[in-house]
Amino acid sequence: MHGRAADSSEACSSSHIHPEIEESQAHTLSDVHPEIEEPQVNDSDISADNADCNIISSDRGNFGDNLTECERKIIFKLGPFKPQGPFPKVSENNRPFSAYYYSYFNQAGIKIIRPWLCYSNVLNKPYCHFCWLLADRQNKSYSSAWVNGVSVRSNFTQTILDHEKSQQHISASLSYNNWLQGNTIDTLLKSEIDSKITFWRDVLHRIINVIITLVSCNLPLRGHDSDSGNFMAISRLLSNYDATLKELFLKPKGEINYLSPTIQNEIISLLGTNVRNSIISEIKKAPFLTIILDTTQDLSKIDQLSVVFRYISVTENDDNVPKEIKICKTLAQAGRAHWYPDLCSVYVCTSARVLVFTVSSPCRSDPRAGRTRALEPGQPSYEDSNPYGVMYRDGTLDNWTGSYERAFICEMA
Repeated sequence: MHGRAADSSEACSSSHIHPEIEESQAHTLSDVHPEIEEPQVNDSDISADNADCNIISSDRGNFGDNLTECERKIIFKLGPFKPQGPFPKVSENNRPFSAYYYSYFNQAGIKIIRPWLCYSNVLNKPYCHFCWLLADRQNKSYSSAWVNGVSVRSNFTQTILDHEKSQQHISASLSYNNWLQGNTIDTLLKSEIDSKITFWRDVLHRIINVIITLVSCNLPLRGHDSDSGNFMAISRLLSNYDATLKELFLKPKGEINYLSPTIQNEIISLLGTNVRNSIISEIKKAPFLTIILDTTQDLSKIDQLSVVFRYISVTENDDNVPKEIKICKTLAQAGRAHWYPDLCSVYVCTSARVLVFTVSSPCRSDPRAGRTRALEPGQPSYEDSNPYGVMYRDGTLDNWTGSYERAFICEMA
């Protein structure tokens, strides 16, 4: 009965048939179908995309045949376009559309909304919102009628029912529902990637903590057998109580697990570099520091140099007011240590403050041992040919690898 009333020539607007339907513009999915949740899209992303795409409504007539990802995202957010009329009569052979078609009553008298049915004010035709966005255009049975708009003729209600039963519409509706629930391929793929990232981040966090614990106790990570040793033993022990490590050890042999000696050495190197850079940064910021150099002979009668830096560390609060002052000490040991080029850059600077430091244990083989003197503050501390700023007592230039009894003068920033 409702279908015949809708198809009558007197049904020119929804108010003629159902006066209780307000003549308001319902342009979002929540306005038309409250029981269906709105797509969960970030509002900031939508605002940016909307500005880029310049989209103000989801009317089918405002878009071409091929939609960009930006346009598709905004259309999903705006929801189906459902103007409430009045609707014009396109031609003598056609009948005007009515907002009554947006819903129907089932046998129990319950009003059911058709969220897919829309009307384009630009095309002056009704169309299927779901098929427009998500119909499989590669399918042989694909029909563009409800994508580009259909004409309202007699018995239009039956035309709607036929479309609702079509395979194209059913597939598009399922895809639309999956998108609303966040079950799209892109969403599932991103979720899987985020899960993997979280897992491996947790693995590296535990591996780093095990390595830090071992090196803090001066314990070796492994011996000749890379499958045993302290590192693997502690990791296996923790896997009995930690789900992340347990999953890691259950992986098949040959898969990536970040437990190999190569990874261990790389992590140790990165941790060492981070500690060194942190100490160097503190030394550069220190208002005062002292440097003590000492040498000792190894079994091959070769002197090994140790450099001890003692400096003042000042901790400031958010207002740049010192809240803690402490004396720190760090040691750079062995003549071939990579510390020296970096640490030399700490005190080879230009400023008025002068620091004098001497060797505490001069090399015994040097006849000039114990006879060094410090340069006067007015004298230059380095030359262009001496990048480390080191000067002998007699004015000759040398570098770190020579004999170690000497006096140095450095300018502090």
